[in-house]
Amino acid sequence: LKDEPNGFACVSSSSSQTVDFARDMARHQAEEKRQEGPLHADHAHHICTLPRQMIWQLHDRARTRAQKRTATREIMEHMSRQGVPIDMSGTIDNVEIGHHMFSLLHITKNDTDARTAHWLILVYDDTSKSKNPCWTIDLPGGKRHLGETTFDGTTRETEEEMSLTIDKDWILKGKPMRQVGKKDDINGYYLIAPPTELLARSLTENSFWRTPGFCTDPISEVKT
Repeated sequence: LKDEPNGFACVSSSSSQTVDFARDMARHQAEEKRQEGPLHADHAHHICTLPRQMIWQLHDRARTRAQKRTATREIMEHMSRQGVPIDMSGTIDNVEIGHHMFSLLHITKNDTDARTAHWLILVYDDTSKSKNPCWTIDLPGGKRHLGETTFDGTTRETEEEMSLTIDKDWILKGKPMRQVGKKDDINGYYLIAPPTELLARSLTENSFWRTPGFCTDPISEVKT
């Protein structure tokens, strides 16, 4: 694990359209899988784009309870607009930040785009009969299989949990980022984004992107 940590991926861009493109690609691939059978047991219930700063505000324990409620409602509204079945007229649901997203928030807190980046997230419905509606947001990734490299494991886990197919052309930084000296240092985090060539080819060639409800921004508006 020192040389090949477990891997996690985060589609990240200052352009929300770029992240929305990856979101819609993942949703489309998940729908195709459903035509053939059930999704992987760990697959997210929903896939959404959220501003990193909004997630950070939810995480920030220094904020007041009222501010925390505001941050939660903002995230709920974003997810609701992207198809997550949230009743915005009732009680504010609970939104929990997963461990790995928590780690990446801290790793990237001094990045130049920390306030402008948008992230692609997994959304799990963790509601049970014993508690109010609860959503957990996190990143795809997990333990490597024997013989896998960190990126091989990240690729497999991202496909299993998000239905998004990625390769090394997506990597924004060569090596996975790690929390040095922390208990989470057995994990590595890749910031990734769809390559410009893939964006251009898909938006011009695939009729899928003209489907109502999916990203329809012209290629000139999509930036990496």
